[in-house]
Amino acid sequence: MSVEQPKPKPVARRLVLVGCRGVQSGSGSTQVNVSEFRLVGLKVKWRKLLARREVLEALRALAAAPEDPARREEAAAALRGDARLQPVASSMFVGGQLKQRRVHLEGRALRSASERLENGTVVVFRDCEGVQSGAGSVQHNRFSYICRDFTVDAETLVARHPQIAGAVVDHLFSGPANAAELGARLKAALTAPSTCADIDERVRTGTTSRDGVKWKDYDGLSLGTGATVRNDPSVVLDRLGYGCLPVKTDLPGGLRLPRTRPSTRRRAELRTRPRVEPDFLPPLVPTPDPPLDANEIDSPGTRLPEPGGGFSLF
Repeated sequence: MSVEQPKPKPVARRLVLVGCRGVQSGSGSTQVNVSEFRLVGLKVKWRKLLARREVLEALRALAAAPEDPARREEAAAALRGDARLQPVASSMFVGGQLKQRRVHLEGRALRSASERLENGTVVVFRDCEGVQSGAGSVQHNRFSYICRDFTVDAETLVARHPQIAGAVVDHLFSGPANAAELGARLKAALTAPSTCADIDERVRTGTTSRDGVKWKDYDGLSLGTGATVRNDPSVVLDRLGYGCLPVKTDLPGGLRLPRTRPSTRRRAELRTRPRVEPDFLPPLVPTPDPPLDANEIDSPGTRLPEPGGGFSLF
């Protein structure tokens, strides 16, 4: 999974890195970044999705005949987006606070230094950690983050992970009896590779000045030509609480859904289904990463033009 790097404008043959961690500056280098994102106090915003006209109409129809499997499927289809509903956000995550917790870097700490790259571009390092220089170098970095009080947009969540739609409908009509099943499906969606890529791009990406010359708080940068970069993100849920499940107050005013009692067979399935327990986060031990294989991301790195121009990433 490759994180999009900032694209500086061609204004000067100078780049200033501030507070960046895990930086390579040589050509033909190899970089592996392993990132862990621990979600704490996660919530899901259901109200806007449930208030959509197509969803509301399908839920009302199901409320009139809650045992009708065809109407249940129509309600799930409306939630999934089969009724031409489209996700409204490019990222599932809204708001929240980020804390960089632990890190293992290979390289030097540079508080104030500069280095001239192979084409003459000068890179200035300010309060950077894990800086590695030299052609053909190899760097393994591990980053750990706490993502506190992040909110998930349910419209985008269900559009990207339509398999949870049916469990949402069942939960609305059966309440706590279906909480474990919906929780398990939510956990699978929130730790899926696409979710890891989503949060990795949002969290590990720093800021770039308007002129494109100053990059701040980036984690995992590889400068130079012919670089190979592999980013391996993972998401850990601290706890999947009831703040992630839809409740009665998420329904539009005036809509009352009858609670149906599960069948005897269904109740037996729910009793035997494993509970969704909080994950235990083991210590972040800097063990060697596996060698690059067919899953690696081959990136040409940073293209540095001839004198008189700037540079761009591709």
